[in-house]
Amino acid sequence: MFINILFIFIILISFGIILKIIIPKFPRLSLIEIENLPKEQQVETKKEIIKNRLERKLEEKYKKILHFLRFLKPFNEKIKKFFSKLREKFLILEQKYILKYKHLIKKEPELVQDKIKNLFIQGKELIEKKEFKKAESFFIEIISFDSKNIEAYKQLAEIYFQQNDYDHTKEILYFIQKLDINNETVSAQLGIIHKTLGEHESAINNFKKALLLTPNNPRNLDLLIEEYIIIKNQFLAEKVLKKLKEVNPENQKIKEFEERIKKM
Repeated sequence: MFINILFIFIILISFGIILKIIIPKFPRLSLIEIENLPKEQQVETKKEIIKNRLERKLEEKYKKILHFLRFLKPFNEKIKKFFSKLREKFLILEQKYILKYKHLIKKEPELVQDKIKNLFIQGKELIEKKEFKKAESFFIEIISFDSKNIEAYKQLAEIYFQQNDYDHTKEILYFIQKLDINNETVSAQLGIIHKTLGEHESAINNFKKALLLTPNNPRNLDLLIEEYIIIKNQFLAEKVLKKLKEVNPENQKIKEFEERIKKM
């Protein structure tokens, strides 16, 4: 009798934890309008950027619960079955949220735009305070209303970058690049991420892509020279340095680059 009561109590606690995780995120994680995007972008947006994040959170919480219940191993299978049934109920509940928010977007577009504006302001303030988890939820909610809001994606990338989560930063930036292939800033940022990870070939490709869009950008020339020095390609380092001297002769790093190239 006591064991049965304990099991019910555990289930209720687990249910409460899952509700706390999922319910606030339905409007943000499940409503991204991606029907008008190419198929590969749909996968990138829905599955990789948003949905997997929720699944990881659920998995983490579930593992913690099972760890807490390690002394009740005989009941683990019952708990797993409970979560499986619970997931089906959440899918039904999720659809209700989708219908609710789609209706709001169609019926009151001006209200939605005002909401997006306010969410953006609040999200930026949270980033400045380094409250990244809270900020993330604001920008994900913006994307739930406007799946092509590039500025919201940029802020998400900044949030992940600030937390040294470079894999997710890359994921977001490459998605932005698909939405806006002529975004020089994103290409440069991707180059910096790859450089940080020691992925020099990818870093060079992105810096070169950025320079195709803004050929005389001293910052991108600087970054590309740095990469060629790292991989010890003296010829290309000198070639790009010559370009830097032409467009920005007063650049304070020119002398440093010359000395480093001579030592190669």
